Amino acid sequence: MIDGVESRGTARAYRRRQLEDLEAEYKVPIEWADGPIRDRFRRVTDKCCLLLFLLTLLAMIGTTAYALNNSDPEAISRVYDSSGNACGSGNAKDFPYLYLNSFKAPYKSVCVATCPTFDYNQIKYNADGIHPPAEDSPGATPLDFKTFSKQHAGLSHVKSANITPKEAFGYDEGWANNYFSEEQFNIYTRRVKIDCLPNVQFPTCQVDNQNMFAYDSYGVQNLVCVPLSPKAALMFNKVSKRFDVGVIGDMVEAIKLFMYSALIALAASLVFVILIYCCTTLVTWVMLLALAATFIAAGILIILNYTNTGPLNNAFNAARVKYIQFLVQNKALMITLGSICLALGLLTIFVMIKFSRYIRLAIPILSYAAKTTLRNIMLILLSAFILALQIAVFLLELYIIMRIYTMGKENRESEQGSPFVSHEMDQGKYALLILHSIGTYWLIVTLNNFNDFVTAAITCNIYFRQHTTIRNLNIFCHCLGHHIGSVACSIILLPVLIFKLAFGWLDYLTTSDAPNGLQRFVRKLLYPCCWCYENFIDRFSESYFPVVYMGSENFYPANTRYYYLKEKYSDESYTISLIGEIFGLVGKLLIAFLTLYISYVIYNNSMELQQNIDYVGVMFLLTFLVGFFIGSLFINLFATTYDTVMVCYLIERNIQENYGTAQLKCPEEVAVVMREIQAEQDRRYKRLA
Repeated sequence: MIDGVESRGTARAYRRRQLEDLEAEYKVPIEWADGPIRDRFRRVTDKCCLLLFLLTLLAMIGTTAYALNNSDPEAISRVYDSSGNACGSGNAKDFPYLYLNSFKAPYKSVCVATCPTFDYNQIKYNADGIHPPAEDSPGATPLDFKTFSKQHAGLSHVKSANITPKEAFGYDEGWANNYFSEEQFNIYTRRVKIDCLPNVQFPTCQVDNQNMFAYDSYGVQNLVCVPLSPKAALMFNKVSKRFDVGVIGDMVEAIKLFMYSALIALAASLVFVILIYCCTTLVTWVMLLALAATFIAAGILIILNYTNTGPLNNAFNAARVKYIQFLVQNKALMITLGSICLALGLLTIFVMIKFSRYIRLAIPILSYAAKTTLRNIMLILLSAFILALQIAVFLLELYIIMRIYTMGKENRESEQGSPFVSHEMDQGKYALLILHSIGTYWLIVTLNNFNDFVTAAITCNIYFRQHTTIRNLNIFCHCLGHHIGSVACSIILLPVLIFKLAFGWLDYLTTSDAPNGLQRFVRKLLYPCCWCYENFIDRFSESYFPVVYMGSENFYPANTRYYYLKEKYSDESYTISLIGEIFGLVGKLLIAFLTLYISYVIYNNSMELQQNIDYVGVMFLLTFLVGFFIGSLFINLFATTYDTVMVCYLIERNIQENYGTAQLKCPEEVAVVMREIQAEQDRRYKRLA
């Protein structure tokens, strides 16, 4: 009987046979009793994967040079006025902004030096510009659009679905709300100076409220003047998507939002590790409760946010119409997402109750992992460097993808005076975009996991004590020189995780010591899939890092050895390892939710983001992922340290059982927890009659 498997309530006969088959090849070598193998015995692991990874990077570098040499950098943000002048270049070099006077074909537009802005107190108190208000009067203080909308504006109503330019740019009686009159508005707008490059449609750039209109606006990305008044803003939303390159354009627009999100999440993750070290017990339970409360609150807020969007003709809502349209058009998605959050909140409470005893038992290891993480300054510096490198790679590749898109022939509907351009796509450009998309993901994942690999290597050396005299820089160099190929193999971990979440439950439900008729039928029906899952998919785990470093093993053997150890000693390790995974996930989710909330606050207070981000849901999803992946870098150190300690314990446990070695070298915190777990299992053991 294989120790630790027969006693499990959900033991599987096929797992016992698997372990018996694996034991001869994958039991831990006696040489590992002294800790990780010496540097002089190390070898380069997973050479094929390393070669493929390097070839991908070289291909990306080569195609980047090709794209930069065969594309026009100005084409990324080039727009034309209705006479064909490229704003910001050529004879329109000093006029970078496009100023539209119609939002459907045939377009009428002109290039301007700056976007016109309104002072609504000037409209009310000094429309003709001749009689300025006294310094101590209310009209002396400038009144911008945002303040006017919140304090004075009323509801805006359109006369028909097809808004004419005169109605869009003219006096809006409902919105003005008697704060100023139509006469005052017309007098004020006629004296607005528009510094533009004259063209065929606008030879004088003089506002006449017939052919050329003046409207309150702001400049976006040195590209276009975006209108603020409700009706003009609603019309502009119909064409704004064509000013960027879909989601990529939105990502460029939201760069600052992503940067703030990453910094907030990084700081929060460092605070997380410090709090765990200072008061482990209290913080452990508070964080679990906080996650449950966050899920429930998020679910309630999502549903309430959908049901309280407000009228689209509200003055301020006209600028944020894309956000409101996203809520309205994705009713089913929003209600489903809110319901899922509520369910996850209840599930978190259930997990807390079910595993409460084991959570209490795992607290010493949580504290040890936090202490080990914080006392190693190299890991913290490495994490900060990796974060900066990941952000740099992301921004650089985003720019390169934009340059690839602008390669080739530029197309524009000049007969209609269209300001928009598109670029012809062919198979070669599609291939380059696919290469850089996959390569960017692979590089960012490898950077992130290399940081975790170094953490696992240092933890192994600390655990076994013999190598504590080796400098961390040496460990870093050996990891980089020998095992970067194995780290690069981790690109398959996310697809594997998705596959496990999608089908793992089915394998679990159809496998037992005494399967019923339905289980046997389903298992026979899905036998090829189940066999593949059990022999390949189920063996892959991020916990392979310490095994690779301990014995300088390749990706697949290291994963298989860890699988063997995990299943053989599942009674001793399963729940404690699960607690570590849950706790790391809790920290990452809390930070991701915090990042998402702060990002929403920034978005909600930025009219520019609200009016110019078209794919609102995608942007919120990306900020959540920024918080989860990049911002949780320090939590990865903590979680990797915790997991590595457990793997090292299983390695020693196997060596002790197979070779009868002396007492385990594991830290006292780990030994205490394992003794308590063994005592708990002994109390639950029932002798067969």
